[in-house]
Amino acid sequence: MSLKRPGGFDITRRGLEICNFKEGDKVLDIGSGEGDTANFLYEEYSLVPTAIDLNAEKIGKAKEKFPHIDFQIGDGEFLDGFSSHTFDGILMECVLSEINLPLEAVHEAYCVLKKGGKLLISSLYWKTLDDFNKKKVDEKVYDYQERHKQGTLSEDEKETPPSTYVFNKVLLMDRLRPDIEKIGFKELLFEDRTYDLTTYAAEIIMKEGSLDDYVPAEAQSKNTGYCLLVYEKV
Repeated sequence: MSLKRPGGFDITRRGLEICNFKEGDKVLDIGSGEGDTANFLYEEYSLVPTAIDLNAEKIGKAKEKFPHIDFQIGDGEFLDGFSSHTFDGILMECVLSEINLPLEAVHEAYCVLKKGGKLLISSLYWKTLDDFNKKKVDEKVYDYQERHKQGTLSEDEKETPPSTYVFNKVLLMDRLRPDIEKIGFKELLFEDRTYDLTTYAAEIIMKEGSLDDYVPAEAQSKNTGYCLLVYEKV
């Protein structure tokens, strides 16, 4: 089992309860890793998964382990390889905070979801973040935009634009949630799952001695939480 995220399949099951998919529904798993979640959707819920990940090595392993599932190299920020209104559901588990522009990824998800389709997100989020650090986020975004206008960005900087919704690789849900609804989603569930993060962190530390390979060092804070959200495309 290569599944490495807080809550394991317990959080997935909870989200799927709310999604209430039917047998044979088409579901896109974004950031699929080595494919365990996609296979879980197939075996436990009789869904038809398509799974994408930017890591070619992980996609290769997933294809070897689960040849009956459609795995592709792909980026959640750019879903133009899929037609509009293709999927009944989309999963973004422990991946949205890693995407450069998370709201763009959610908008892409909206485009390829059918009307009434469900979006399941689980992610690190800031339970509290002071105004000073929020201001730092906004200043970084403003500086990037100004330098973009002036044409002074390096190629590497162009590849990693800052987002007003992310601080230290953790989501600012108080900003992101209302803007997700503005896209055209209805929030069906927001559930704090920080207990699962705490348990996960303790297990990793006991086994590995450090969280650094699992949780970004800058995100290791008492104010970092974990949450589950489910949305419906209206």
